[in-house]
Amino acid sequence: MKGSMSQAAKTEIDRFASFYDSELARTGFRPDASSTRDSRIEFLQQTVKRFCSPHLSMKRASFSRPISDEVVVYVQTREFRDFLRSGGTSVYEVILADNTEHLPLDQLLVDPITLGILIEPLTSVPTVPGCTGPTPDPEPIPVPVPPPAPSFPYPDESTAVKAYQVRVKATYKEAGRIFPDQNDSDAFRHFSRYGYSCSKMSEPDAANKHIAELRKDLGLPPIV
Repeated sequence: MKGSMSQAAKTEIDRFASFYDSELARTGFRPDASSTRDSRIEFLQQTVKRFCSPHLSMKRASFSRPISDEVVVYVQTREFRDFLRSGGTSVYEVILADNTEHLPLDQLLVDPITLGILIEPLTSVPTVPGCTGPTPDPEPIPVPVPPPAPSFPYPDESTAVKAYQVRVKATYKEAGRIFPDQNDSDAFRHFSRYGYSCSKMSEPDAANKHIAELRKDLGLPPIV
């Protein structure tokens, strides 16, 4: 029998509807044509168990019928909500909105923990000892955020960059080469890479790094 739902039942079943929806997303389970009745019953049972409410149960139409794979009952008033709609086909639609009915008195309430029949009249459903509500998902482990990379000002061209140029010329001279050498296509590389490194490290470190690389390219021994 359809009708308006009591506020207590509506509040609890609305809470369960949100939890049911989140469990579908969390587990990836889809109660569609590819699922079986047993898998849908198991999913509903595990969801009701995990929601851990003393007010909700599953239902069974009779001892000769299987447990419902779609109905959750508010035991105190026997109000229930059907969470799947198939219309007699194999295409299932998840229903989260209010579609309240009252369970006929000849139908049975099912303990979501044991799947046994509950003896009425009931004021609550047995739950797992110590259960106080829906089991929260574990808190995600925070991912450490690396500190921002240090930034370095571009060196002054009239002092630091000219000093680096003097060192480059001296290194070429030590190798018996002239600088700039128009036949040396790699000469510019030592300046472009030096400029880039100055944004990642201090200018003295950048200069020393690239003078060392230049000495290696020119066949000179490293500076000790």
